[in-house]
Amino acid sequence: MAYWTEEEHLFSGTKYVCSNCGCETDRPYSSCPECGADMSGRQKYDPKFVDECEILDILDGGW
Repeated sequence: MAYWTEEEHLFSGTKYVCSNCGCETDRPYSSCPECGADMSGRQKYDPKFVDECEILDILDGGW
């Protein structure tokens, strides 16, 4: 059973990544458009924007 991982980015918005094949889409489909996996599994959330903010802070001399 496959699932979507919702990745929220600071500048590029939100994308959904298939756990089966790594396909990236702009919304969570009921099945993956690339591999056809059924997406009936629980969706996961990955706030990538937190890491991106930390990198910007380091580059700005925040450390």
